[in-house]
Amino acid sequence: MNNNSLSFDTVASAYARFRPGPPQGLSPWIIDHAQLQPGAKVLEIGCGTGQATLLFKALNPDQTSIDPGERLLEICQSVCRAHAGYQFECATFENYNSSFEAFDLIYAATSFHWVEAAVGYRKVASLLKPGAHFAVIVDRPAARTGFFTDVQSVYQRHAPELKKSSLGPQLSEPEADVGLELVARTSFSRVIHYTADEYVGLLGTFSDHIALGDNRLAALQKSVRNLINKKYSGRVEKPLLTDVSLYRRIT
Repeated sequence: MNNNSLSFDTVASAYARFRPGPPQGLSPWIIDHAQLQPGAKVLEIGCGTGQATLLFKALNPDQTSIDPGERLLEICQSVCRAHAGYQFECATFENYNSSFEAFDLIYAATSFHWVEAAVGYRKVASLLKPGAHFAVIVDRPAARTGFFTDVQSVYQRHAPELKKSSLGPQLSEPEADVGLELVARTSFSRVIHYTADEYVGLLGTFSDHIALGDNRLAALQKSVRNLINKKYSGRVEKPLLTDVSLYRRIT
């Protein structure tokens, strides 16, 4: 797993507070298309602070959630404390050890792009039961208008290396010999509402923003907050698309 992913552990509390959870409808869509049954054995890659860890709680799954961040994992465990059947392990996916062909479902919510490409899909396939499924969940920005156009001048001033039109994490498809086939794909659209303080708090949980260092990040956040308060009445509406790709192990 890319070492940049470990930067999230330094802002674990903010990550828990400001990162959005999954969209409504995501869980039943995966359950239906993967034909998951109660008590399914599930592996979550990169649980963070638990935004998507309880996606399948209605099934009372036998679930293992892994993350390399100790602080992130502590918060995730606290979030899930009232639910039986959940286990946690501090590990990268690359270093995670489990029985082969163990899981009915493996899923990665906004985390699979951190996994080494040479390891990712092949290891997933090795851990799935034949016919079992892998769900890749990726958030990406929708239309960039209004505030998201205006804020580019703030980035040009404070962090020009981040002034870009991001399409979200880009993932390659699994190679043909991996033994995974795409069986379904969909997107969920939503708008997330932030106050100025919430939005600048969210910025402080992005790895490329953390990499700016405390002083540059603080200056950027201050200017972004000023823009939101002065021109957008203290609120931001962020259109977000959540893409889901569902694969099945075929060998």
